[in-house]
Amino acid sequence: MMAALAYLEFCSWKNRMRLRLRRMRQVKYLLGALLGAVYIGWMLWMFAAGNPLGATRLPAEVWTVFELGGTLFLILFVVLDWLLPTKRAALDFTEAEIAFLFPAPVTRRGLIHFKLAKVQLGILLSAALMGLFSGRYRSGSGAWMHLVGWWFVLLTVHLHALGASFTRTLLLDRGRSHWERRFVVLAIVLVLGGLTLWWSWESLPPFPRGASGGWAAVGGYARGVLYAQPLGWLLIPFRLVLGPVFAQNGPGFLAAAVPALGVLFLLYYWVIHSEAAFQEASLEKAQRMAQIRAAVQSGDWHMAREKARGVRAPFALRREGPRFTALVWKNFIAAEFAFNLSTWAILALVYFLVMWFFRSFSISPAWAMGLGIMPWAFTPMVVVFGPALMRFDFRQDLRLADVLKTWPLPGWQLVLGEVLAPTVVLTLVEGAFITLATLFFPEGPRSFDLTKRITFGVSAMIIAPGLNLFSFLLFNGAALFYPAWFRAEPGAGQGFDAVGHQMLFLLGQLVLTALALLLPGAAFAGVHFLARHWLALPLLLPVASVAAAAVLAFQGYLGLRMLGDLFERIDISQEIMA
Repeated sequence: MMAALAYLEFCSWKNRMRLRLRRMRQVKYLLGALLGAVYIGWMLWMFAAGNPLGATRLPAEVWTVFELGGTLFLILFVVLDWLLPTKRAALDFTEAEIAFLFPAPVTRRGLIHFKLAKVQLGILLSAALMGLFSGRYRSGSGAWMHLVGWWFVLLTVHLHALGASFTRTLLLDRGRSHWERRFVVLAIVLVLGGLTLWWSWESLPPFPRGASGGWAAVGGYARGVLYAQPLGWLLIPFRLVLGPVFAQNGPGFLAAAVPALGVLFLLYYWVIHSEAAFQEASLEKAQRMAQIRAAVQSGDWHMAREKARGVRAPFALRREGPRFTALVWKNFIAAEFAFNLSTWAILALVYFLVMWFFRSFSISPAWAMGLGIMPWAFTPMVVVFGPALMRFDFRQDLRLADVLKTWPLPGWQLVLGEVLAPTVVLTLVEGAFITLATLFFPEGPRSFDLTKRITFGVSAMIIAPGLNLFSFLLFNGAALFYPAWFRAEPGAGQGFDAVGHQMLFLLGQLVLTALALLLPGAAFAGVHFLARHWLALPLLLPVASVAAAAVLAFQGYLGLRMLGDLFERIDISQEIMA
């Protein structure tokens, strides 16, 4: 039976590779694959030739600190596995696997073995990446030990999560609610945590502060936490799992691998002999994932949510008026599901109240200063990463391109209808950040007082809509030019070609954004130079910003025309959409 399952996986992998190779017949996808291969090769060479952490022999105290940190992370994962989840145990089967395997004469144990075998490749790749980024591949014989050690850790975490899900399901079958289970877990954590803190306070020396002692002092403190009793007894299972990762030589690795294998075998025995049923929940999960994929591909974010809820229409859609407003109306509704504006409004209100409290009662000036700087720090991040996150445009409607072409609209109006809603939403979010930054930026010298902050904030808001429109035109242009890389489904962004797509797009985004800002920057500088003798700064900067925004708007109109022509020529069926 396992041979048949292995053959099924091999055929699936072979078909995926054939699909990607067929796509390489188009030059633009071949270029992306070559660039992705070159980039990954360059990264491997850089890590092999560089000298980060693992290439040097670190002191034993440093490895002790790392061991303590890894132990605490494993404890956190275990606690969260028992505390947070609420769903019944379900394995990740596709609908095709359920259709063929569940009616077949495959035992429950066989299904579990099939899923455990299927995740091994992903675990090995993750372990290889952990070894790559830690630099242990340049440590001679330590490379294979690090790879196998991380395989131990990741597989142990996976088996524990699976066993915990089976046990939670059994508790539900026996009438134990989620809150009863959480109460017991929290009680255990609080009792053990309280005893640990009390013991640490009474037994351990104070944590070394400042530069006194350096790594030796910190490592000594970590060793005291790991090996002092009785806390050391509680940490033994987690230290056994991490033992192969921190082994420094072959004999040490073999000595650490034996108990790690013992922990792994106990978890495997727990998973295999658990009587929790997972078939029905796995079927529901597969159906739900298929429903989500279909909903995302059709642009219906409402159906992609776990629990559908009603959303008030952003405005009344009338029979008269510009036809592209129908797309704007639809995308505003999608924005409410994918990017809830009410949540942002609540967060902004909470921030306002907290800052008002700090300012009014002079509580913790350091915290007030840090919170006041945060909006200025986050605003550039929203400008750069916002268009990548707000995908309620052509990136979700690409599979409906044939339907959209039947609409009685020119191509540039279709593009405008797709990009206008996310542009407005992003501008509103940026406006909230800029307003908070203007009001609560830490008081400084007169050179940056409230008047100047308002001037800069108003100028930024004048330029923001045009800049956001250009950013969304850039992302939608990439989606129209490389439609096979923007499919809204799992696995669409995998492989060398997808990595190349990311590199091509990043390079193109930087170059095109820089070129697009040349003319608006020249217009801003020209107006500023000509009017600086007649206008004060509070008027000069907004007037110059209006000139730059006008140029950005004209460039946006040209971009709409270009993408409209591209959309009218595109043929999705020729892009080998799988």
